[in-house]
Amino acid sequence: GLCTYCFCRSFIKFSNGVYLGVLLRIILVSQGTLASSLLVVFLLLMTIINLFLFFFNLVPVHPLDGSKLVDALLTAPQYAKIRIAIATYGPQVLLMMVILSILTTFNVFFFVSGPSFVTCDVLTGANCIALLNGLFY
Repeated sequence: GLCTYCFCRSFIKFSNGVYLGVLLRIILVSQGTLASSLLVVFLLLMTIINLFLFFFNLVPVHPLDGSKLVDALLTAPQYAKIRIAIATYGPQVLLMMVILSILTTFNVFFFVSGPSFVTCDVLTGANCIALLNGLFY
């Protein structure tokens, strides 16, 4: 059903991040240094983007896949109000989170970026934030 479709879509983003991260690790280990070749830059960015999309998509806010997973988990009638609230107010909450992240220095998406970078670090065996800083500064 819908939940299986949402899970598969999220799993594809995660598996893409894993494949790209492992490939990046192999390249970094074989080169012995942190080379800033175009391939390394591409793999690093694609790994982080896929992992970020995976974790972001799991946020239980409608219309993201996380809300469909919550719907599938909370099927009992006593949870109907929660499901309706997520569907009703989810888009506004998501929009406010994006606006707050743009207008302030507070990272509203720390619960997405944190796991994304930690997973990237584990997959690549390198500090992904340091690699990004080395690329752009």
